[in-house]
Amino acid sequence: MEKILRITIRPTTFRIEPSQAHQNPYVAPSTEFSKTKLMKDHHALEHALENVHSYTFHTKEDVPDLVFAANAGLSLMNLPERVLILPSMKYPQRRRELKYIKEICKKEGIKTVQFPLSEVFEGQAEAKWFHHGKLLICTYGYRATRHTFTILNQMLKEIYTSYGRTPPKLLVLPIESFDYYHTDIAMLEYGQTSCIVQEDAFSKRSLERLEEALGKDHVHILKDECKKDKFCLNTIIDGDRLITHTISKHVAHHLESITKKKLYPIDTSIAQMSGGSVRCMVLDVHPPVYISS
Repeated sequence: MEKILRITIRPTTFRIEPSQAHQNPYVAPSTEFSKTKLMKDHHALEHALENVHSYTFHTKEDVPDLVFAANAGLSLMNLPERVLILPSMKYPQRRRELKYIKEICKKEGIKTVQFPLSEVFEGQAEAKWFHHGKLLICTYGYRATRHTFTILNQMLKEIYTSYGRTPPKLLVLPIESFDYYHTDIAMLEYGQTSCIVQEDAFSKRSLERLEEALGKDHVHILKDECKKDKFCLNTIIDGDRLITHTISKHVAHHLESITKKKLYPIDTSIAQMSGGSVRCMVLDVHPPVYISS
């Protein structure tokens, strides 16, 4: 069976500029950093992944967040070809990334469908697949809006129907805190029906809806010391490994005990100065799924 393709974009254009201030809670535009270390850390991430294709862009165009490839779109599951819904970014510097994303998709042979540019949708970072692609859990509040997912739901119905496939169901939840401005900071999916969530990210009612969708025993809520680490769920499941940023022993033990996977830490401290970590820097492209007649 074909594996998920992981796409990364090397941080050759990475900068932290004054114009990015307040776009997320973590941007630190006045902080100096080592580009050499940044490239070394990203190289470590590439080598930690299976089936990874990495891209390098040398351009003077102002695209400082291009490294955060998870925003490059949403790859759809259970279709007979690879299909990516292209994003509609909120901020100007991110809107300029679209042509580079299209270039990657052309080289990879990925079919693309453009999300309407009149509404914000920042791709994989705002949605999580469960139940083998039958359920898509999405969040909104600081980038996407509730209307974003009304549009996405209609797009999915049209795309899947065109292939004679059943579209996924959406569970759309509001985010309660700016600290979790994207789903991939608020939630880690580690199985087809299992996730870990940050307690402060969701209301009591949203947590109940998650438990109704996945099962009460399948939704683990981070509390106490663990929830102080805002990026600990911005993590990638890769086989029997949990690829994370550098985290404390306490949080590491907690995540390993829940997921039954071995931690593989990578230093992403520089990327975090711009608001992203491990999961933010990798786009998953799902393989085609064929149904025999």
